[in-house]
Amino acid sequence: MQAGLRKANEQISRVFYKNRKAASLVYALTAGPLLPSTLRDAKNEASRLRNMKTNVYCLGIKDYQRDQLIQIVEAKTHMYDVPKSSDEEAFIVSLVGNSCKKVMGRNTFYACVRGTCWNHCSRLNGVCACVE
Repeated sequence: MQAGLRKANEQISRVFYKNRKAASLVYALTAGPLLPSTLRDAKNEASRLRNMKTNVYCLGIKDYQRDQLIQIVEAKTHMYDVPKSSDEEAFIVSLVGNSCKKVMGRNTFYACVRGTCWNHCSRLNGVCACVE
């Protein structure tokens, strides 16, 4: 998790320091408890993200420890439970779509997960653009 958050920090900082009004969201997903060092590093990376006005969310699947994820996001409203791993994709599609609409406006949002655009999106210059 901390490696993914570190990568998000690298990518977001390139945009944020050019445009401090840029909005960003990060979703971290885990399916098990975090080691103490992983939790510490993830909390530090999440804090750096929040300093760049990034909303950090966590998704817990299966055997995760809710209290650990709440420590990372610092808000219970930014912690989501995915009841079963089979529900994961539909849940993520809904969450990403709704969150991006909030940030980007009602008609256009961007969503790219695992390097793949969602079915209702098209790739424009390496970014998934979704227009309703």
